[in-house]
Amino acid sequence: MHSGIKSRDTGYGPWIEFCTRAPAPKLRLFCFHHAGGSALVFRDWHKHVPNTIEICPVELPGRGRRRGESLSGSLLELSAAAANGIQPLLKIPFAFFGYSMGAAVAFETARRLQTIGTGPRALVVAAAGPPHRRQRKTEYWKLPREALIEKLRSLNSTPEQILGNPELIDYFLAIVRADFKVLETSRTESGAKIGCPIVALAGSDDADGSREEMLAWCDMTTGPFSFSTIPGDHSFVLRKAPAVIDHIRARLAA
Repeated sequence: MHSGIKSRDTGYGPWIEFCTRAPAPKLRLFCFHHAGGSALVFRDWHKHVPNTIEICPVELPGRGRRRGESLSGSLLELSAAAANGIQPLLKIPFAFFGYSMGAAVAFETARRLQTIGTGPRALVVAAAGPPHRRQRKTEYWKLPREALIEKLRSLNSTPEQILGNPELIDYFLAIVRADFKVLETSRTESGAKIGCPIVALAGSDDADGSREEMLAWCDMTTGPFSFSTIPGDHSFVLRKAPAVIDHIRARLAA
């Protein structure tokens, strides 16, 4: 397993945070966080993989060290910028993992890279249906303040230290609204697909990323598709990280 001290400044540029660099990685796994989240949620994932796999948590604009940057206004704009930002790191095989909103960002980033002949080995998605099923289906970004807070509580992916902190909550809600707006209003091209395998993971008790929603990802690839359920609600990626990582490793080795 990896050893060494975690560093925020990895020399990989602003898009990658909390990456413990492997000495000679054979594969990079880029991890895209959920709405309102940050690369911080993947900071310990390196502890659960061999040093042949380098975990690269992707930090989207407007949070963490990038909090001075503007939040993205569209999914296509965000994915294009992400593809450009990580491109220097794609000289070895790589795969994508996307959690909740991150699934949509990872998919569109994979599509963008595929058009220039540099697609991921696989896309692993968790806790969110395909982008086209989300659009216009929900409008969480329009919810009144208290209703939005309760929605976040129901998803169980935001610490109560944030939701109950009057000094942090309004700053945090602005990020959440922007993220949900990107997810719920951006249009995905009709018939959009990628050529790599897609692996879909659902929480057994997750109403937001249900079995039905996750199975719909089979229509988003011309390659193989597989589906697995992991015990837990929408936050299973956060609460059951070792199990999620085991599933990812097993699929990438297949």
